[in-house]
Amino acid sequence: MKKGLLILLCLPLLFSCGEDNSSKKKDGKEAKHGTKDPEKNGEKAGKLACEMEELQEEIDDLRNYIHDLEWDDDDERKEISDLEKKKFKLEVKAWTLMKDAQELENNKWSAIEDEDDLEDWMDDYREARDDYIEDNCE
Repeated sequence: MKKGLLILLCLPLLFSCGEDNSSKKKDGKEAKHGTKDPEKNGEKAGKLACEMEELQEEIDDLRNYIHDLEWDDDDERKEISDLEKKKFKLEVKAWTLMKDAQELENNKWSAIEDEDDLEDWMDDYREARDDYIEDNCE
């Protein structure tokens, strides 16, 4: 049972490709994808979640508008094509934000030493993320 749990917990490592995103840049500033600090990473992930939510609303609005257009009408067909391209670009942006949020969470692997540390790190991360979302997302 513990081996299965350990395997499930290690799966996110596949997304990080083994790189340590918690290091600082040469100029002393934080790396793009956070630090080992769960609160800082959680807050950044919350900000990304707000951005993803806004993008998803825009994608849903486009999807609904496209649904109401008529493919048989030449003018509307061109509009459908243009809107689908715009929707695709927004979806790519949303996936990029989701990937960045996952990378923030993956910093846990370079910050922990044992299973208890993992649980504490994740609790702090989730609390910071959820607090940011509650306080800042519309």
